[in-house]
Amino acid sequence: MSEVKQWLMSIGIPGIERLADEFESRGFSTRKSLQYLQDGDLDYIFASPKRLLLAEKRALDYELRQVKLKSQEPGSTVHLMPKQLQFSSTEPQTWPAEGETATASNPRSTAARKIDAPLDRRKQELVENVSFLEAQISSAEDHLAKLKGENDLLQTVSRGRICSHCHQSGHNRNNCRGIACDSHTKCKLKDKHPELGKSISETQKMLNLLRKNKEMAKQSLEQFMLQLQR
Repeated sequence: MSEVKQWLMSIGIPGIERLADEFESRGFSTRKSLQYLQDGDLDYIFASPKRLLLAEKRALDYELRQVKLKSQEPGSTVHLMPKQLQFSSTEPQTWPAEGETATASNPRSTAARKIDAPLDRRKQELVENVSFLEAQISSAEDHLAKLKGENDLLQTVSRGRICSHCHQSGHNRNNCRGIACDSHTKCKLKDKHPELGKSISETQKMLNLLRKNKEMAKQSLEQFMLQLQR
């Protein structure tokens, strides 16, 4: 399994791993390469008729930001290269204006910025986490509704009247010349495809877990905001 497909599956939205081929066909075949995606690239790659669901778009935007943030952490090669390129012996140094120098040399102002920056980043992370979980819940609800709708349209037929190979009537498996039925959308028989019921059960469990995680994330955000106000 490719790195990109594993990364997509880790997002937790059912079916989103199908997008791996679109990324890889454009050269984004590793997780590291994803950090070079620019704003607007998702709209270009997944233009109509390959448009993303709203939850998928929000999830990809969030996860790609996380990939880029990790690439800029101290110790990362990608993070250090731009700093090295800023120093050149052939170009004159640009000195700050008098007002800028005074601000930069003010210990109190510098300390405030150092305190505020981590708090702002933490607040942003908590807010984005809640939004991300809401998007996942919306996607899971849509997926579950689709599965239940398909399940409601299926019929229950006695196994003795239907071929267990092609799921058609009039013969049995021993003299069947048909193609094996691999989907409930073809034969419309509920008892021949228990995997649909299993998918419904697994999606419901995942949805319950996402809702629980969202409540925990909201509580963390509320507690953090209360601490900021003290």
